Amino acid sequence: MALKDIHTPFIIIASICCILACVGDFTFAFWLGSYFPGYSHLRETMSVLGESASPVASIISTWWVVMGFLFVLFGIGFRLAFSGKGRPAVIASWMMIVYGLGEGLGSGLFPANRVDSHLTFSYYVHNTIGGVGLLALIALPLVLLPVFERKHFRAMFRFSWFVAVAGILLFMMFTFSKLLHPSEGLFSLKGLWQRLYLVDYYIYLIVIAVMMMVGGLQKNKSADY
Repeated sequence: MALKDIHTPFIIIASICCILACVGDFTFAFWLGSYFPGYSHLRETMSVLGESASPVASIISTWWVVMGFLFVLFGIGFRLAFSGKGRPAVIASWMMIVYGLGEGLGSGLFPANRVDSHLTFSYYVHNTIGGVGLLALIALPLVLLPVFERKHFRAMFRFSWFVAVAGILLFMMFTFSKLLHPSEGLFSLKGLWQRLYLVDYYIYLIVIAVMMMVGGLQKNKSADY
């Protein structure tokens, strides 16, 4: 079997991996949060679930590692699906992989642990690697503008701009919440702002995955005739 013959099935599988990763990230967080007494989805970040004091730390950390691999596969599949789009598609695929390695594997292998209220080495590695992955995700819609150019992907081009602007604004709200640490008001809801900016980008990734999947299925159907 020629290499090109396995590209389409892999692209479809990679697309499914993306959908599983995006949906699973929220599903696991909300499910496991109910087993963490006192945990607030509105006020606490997802990273708190992986801290050593968390009763669900091992489960959520395992999931993050799995999620990381799913995003890596998606990044590879994206590169194959948009191989004709040149360097922007290559850069975008690497950014997806970096996000998977940072926010997925990095978060799973290096929990944001605190010992007696002191930050640990694992905490700093968690924030550094996760931060790099997150920056890759935030920049992704802008990098993809040449891939989804206005002439051929008008709706996706506009959607990319919307996701980019909304994501940056929501991430700024999250950042202010972490820096200010207020006890009341909108800036006290850092868990909410984190989940909102993730929803923004995850919906974007799922739309891309569906585009890839539909394109792959159409290629398979055409090959049957």
